[in-house]
Amino acid sequence: MAIPASFPELSAFSNKPKSTECLCGEMEKGQNAPGGRRKTKVYFAVRTNCARPWERMFICGGNRLLGNWRPEKALEMAIEAGDGEENQSQQKTNSGRNQSSSIWRASIELGPEDSQRLLRFRFFLGFPLQTDPSNCQSSLSLLVVRWEAQMSPRCILPSVESNSMGECNKGVISEFGSYGGRDRLIMDGWLHGREQRQIFLRMFGTALRFFDPKLSERHFLIRVTPCDVRMDKEFDFANSISWRTPSIYVHSLDSLAEEEEHPQQNKAAPQSAHIPLPSHSFTEFANLLSDADPFFREQSEKGEPFRNDGEDYFVFRTTSVAIEFLAFRIELFMLQQRNWTSTESKIGLTPSRFALAYCMPSSMPDTIGSLSLPLVAVRTQKPMGQIKVDYLLATSVDWEEEEEEKHATRMETTFVKHWKKRRTLEVGHRGSGESFTKFATARENTIFSLNNAAQRGADFVEFDVQLSRDRSVVVFHDFHVLVSVATRNAQLLGHPSAEETKKATANPGSKSETNLSERTEAATDGGGELHKIAVRDLSLSQLRLLHVHHYKEAENISEIGQQQNRGHRLTGEADERDELRSFPTLVEALQRVDEHAGFNVEIKYPMKMRDGSHECENYFERNQYMDQLLVDVFRHAGKRRIVFSSFDPDICTLLSVKQNKYPVLFLCVGQTDRYVPFLDERSKVTRVGTNFAACSNLLGINLHSEELLSDPSSLKRAVAMKLITFVWGEDLDKLEHIAYFRRQNVDAIIYDRIGELEARQNVFVVEREVKSALFKSPRTSPSLSRANSLFHNSQSPTMPVEEPRRSPARRMLANGFARQMTIANTDFFPTK
Repeated sequence: MAIPASFPELSAFSNKPKSTECLCGEMEKGQNAPGGRRKTKVYFAVRTNCARPWERMFICGGNRLLGNWRPEKALEMAIEAGDGEENQSQQKTNSGRNQSSSIWRASIELGPEDSQRLLRFRFFLGFPLQTDPSNCQSSLSLLVVRWEAQMSPRCILPSVESNSMGECNKGVISEFGSYGGRDRLIMDGWLHGREQRQIFLRMFGTALRFFDPKLSERHFLIRVTPCDVRMDKEFDFANSISWRTPSIYVHSLDSLAEEEEHPQQNKAAPQSAHIPLPSHSFTEFANLLSDADPFFREQSEKGEPFRNDGEDYFVFRTTSVAIEFLAFRIELFMLQQRNWTSTESKIGLTPSRFALAYCMPSSMPDTIGSLSLPLVAVRTQKPMGQIKVDYLLATSVDWEEEEEEKHATRMETTFVKHWKKRRTLEVGHRGSGESFTKFATARENTIFSLNNAAQRGADFVEFDVQLSRDRSVVVFHDFHVLVSVATRNAQLLGHPSAEETKKATANPGSKSETNLSERTEAATDGGGELHKIAVRDLSLSQLRLLHVHHYKEAENISEIGQQQNRGHRLTGEADERDELRSFPTLVEALQRVDEHAGFNVEIKYPMKMRDGSHECENYFERNQYMDQLLVDVFRHAGKRRIVFSSFDPDICTLLSVKQNKYPVLFLCVGQTDRYVPFLDERSKVTRVGTNFAACSNLLGINLHSEELLSDPSSLKRAVAMKLITFVWGEDLDKLEHIAYFRRQNVDAIIYDRIGELEARQNVFVVEREVKSALFKSPRTSPSLSRANSLFHNSQSPTMPVEEPRRSPARRMLANGFARQMTIANTDFFPTK
């Protein structure tokens, strides 16, 4: 297979048929190998209607010729004659996807031994990026744009499914994203290369501010275009082999002066064999307040209409391999008509470019923040106002070489969108329940509490994690603790003694009490003072060695130290067992908690509140935090079922783009009178949070019971958007509320003291025992069906897959093998 002419540089990392021939040796077609065995030629063909002109189809699988599940080593396919770029670019839908389908083909030749093995593989659409477009020797990085994300990959057995000529799968045309009778499932790619970065720009609320108040009455459209500051021209994605000078440069007031200053740039340059590739991807757009279509898509040529009154929430995303040279041109288009009240009013109107703003790399000093960029009028070059832009930079995980090769960036197994529909699963909140503010049989978020919930039949256990000062991922809920600090002799310092303190408490209004209140806000404990300190400021050893208390104990100073409350203190007795102690690490939880209990790992990250307060300022950088978390999980998780969740939407975004194995849930507070709401619109409003979860390809959303009990519409909407639904909240302390949500068929409920009032058994243990009994039974039992698993439909309808012609004997062998594979893969996650 030849590399397409439009991308000659792609040969640097693409597998070719020649390499296949070298590995297998030179043999004539149909010639038998020694021992009567022969080679098998495997054909691949896939049809898709979502490949854009600059994208290519690849195969990644469990064979060296298919990259051994490494996307950067995948085999590139060739587009079928007649389905070239010119035909693709002519017929596109409004979202930029090709309306007419294209067929991509490839083939490999397997030796006798490889032909006897099951061949697993996936198709994905990709596009190469170049770190330095001006240097043909600079490195390339293959960007995974969209890929087939079913839990189990495609599989064929060449030795069984080949014909008498040694040809396997010939004539079979697969449908991209659909196979095995399951719904179509295509996911956006993730950052698998070390140099890959993804940046998100967000505009919402009153993002536009003008110096002239009259401009606020006009209606504007916004378009964001990425550019490499090292290049004179921009890559034209509509034509994948060309670079163009953008019209904004040509029509600039200074264009004549630029021509005089740089006359050589306007002369025809000599033809070069090197066709540079871009260092960044196309910029996609999503509106989180658009209920009809909150998903990412291509931008319109004249921008997207933006309502500057809080009715829109724009998100733009771009991937780059040279982030230090990436800049964004933000174009503001204006409609001449003032009253823009309906869709019909836009018909026949042509927006005109009104103003520009540039977002340079130097203006983004951190990986997350907010910018206020000046808007300059295109015609007059005068400042017209400002545009507020929030940004988030996602980096790839800095894996160690061994981990990266083993599992970190592979395509073999994924659960990001897999959830087997069962009865409502039950999740133990902080293990056996909250213990510092409620009654519980065990101290919350300890190894004992987690195991206790698992033994009582919890399907999953939920717990919170955060970072200590030495970057250990510890299991703990609150951002602050009270630390007992020993003091010098109180009388020498002029402070009341312990006896005076007791007298002051017994005689309200006395002088001693006044001195006590003025002296400190901290409580006392055994001669020491309790000071509020952030968990991030204490190392793991300090958290375990110091006498620490729950931060809410300061509200009840008189009860601290009393015998009946010692069981709920963070610091236990000296002879307390290790599993009862607070602050276990995530690694310890993965190693010591019952393997049959799934983990719902809630990632704590402090956020701004609507009342202006902040949960914990100056926290760790999000990317470094997530990298440490993912390294611990990938090293020690084994086959445990794991679901991530967080109230911070940016944490959810990072988890979804940094890895492709574990699913992510978005925790939403929604409408509440019980808590202070977050400032972020995505966490505060369930409708926006649901759109965000769907747009970000998350598995689902974790809804607040308080809102659902008063208005269940958000639950129905989440189900309609194919999202898995969890429910959390203090309302679940009541059995009638638990029963209510079971009747609503939510996927999981999180509550305290699981299994204490009614006996239950872990559903995964039950299913394993049933499956084991089926295999041991002498009777023939019907096989389980993969159709029980819940997969998410795409916008495009599935197309029938052409089946190969097989003899009855081969068909029986293939069908029997497929049934065995189906039974082995019906569980939510693989079981040991």
